[in-house]
Amino acid sequence: MMLVKNILLGIIRVTEVLLNIEIALIIIRAIFSWFPALPFHSILRVIWVLTEPVLRPIRRFIPPWKTGGLDLSPLVAVLLIWAIEVVILDPIKLSLIYGGGI
Repeated sequence: MMLVKNILLGIIRVTEVLLNIEIALIIIRAIFSWFPALPFHSILRVIWVLTEPVLRPIRRFIPPWKTGGLDLSPLVAVLLIWAIEVVILDPIKLSLIYGGGI
């Protein structure tokens, strides 16, 4: 039982790290979007590829043309990822650590 608990805690921790990396990439993408004169570097292309699947569905619900040309999808994505961590992952993690497990 302890092995299953440790495996689940490991999976949750890896998920948290991946979500935090996604948040960092979204923030980097948003900052670089303020400087359109910069050349489209290969690193920026990788960031675009990694963040676009998260941002595109949000843009369907909040298109930039409805917000005066302001793309709010990065802000909404960061808030949603944070909510997933706080509402879903943290309670599961605390339950596994302090509640005895599954």
